[in-house]
Amino acid sequence: MLDTNLIQLISAAVASIAALTSIYFAVRTRSDTQTQKKVQVLSLQHRTDADLRKWAEEVSDRMTEAIFLCALDPKRLSEGEFFRKRHLLRTKLSALVDRGRWFLPNIPDGDYGMEKPVAYRGHRHQSLDCVIETFRIVSEFDCHDQTPNKKIQPELIKAKRDFVTEIQTILNPREREQETTKLIESVKATHTRARKHAAKPIQS
Repeated sequence: MLDTNLIQLISAAVASIAALTSIYFAVRTRSDTQTQKKVQVLSLQHRTDADLRKWAEEVSDRMTEAIFLCALDPKRLSEGEFFRKRHLLRTKLSALVDRGRWFLPNIPDGDYGMEKPVAYRGHRHQSLDCVIETFRIVSEFDCHDQTPNKKIQPELIKAKRDFVTEIQTILNPREREQETTKLIESVKATHTRARKHAAKPIQS
């Protein structure tokens, strides 16, 4: 028959092993849960970025259209055609400004603009300033003479470059890529641990 002290020693050892095992699985479960949360957050961020990118792409297209519209000679187009193109472009730019407020709301600044509707209070985001500047320049297009339009073309090019810079700063593609890579490695490590644990033989 086993000695009482030996029995107590074995019991203590088993209890210690059980405690360590419990701590291990608790830590691993917490780590896996944190990884899942990171995946969810990054997934939500990517969806938000995708919507912003889609809007920014359309803005960029309209800005490019404005730049090349300067190269068109109204006199070579049919009567009223240049006016129609300018009007359509102004309409699209105006709508894009309002849609942009959904992604890039005004920046609050005390009581500045408090007399305005909520979406228009505070200071406008700089990227939206670029779109509004484009709208202003397009509105000044001469529908009869190409010369003045070509003179203001550099202003449109600058507005587009400023816009692209602002959007790239917001989306920060390099940092997003690094975050995604780290998360993928974390998920791989979690799956590897799970496979190793599942492969261990059950001891009786």
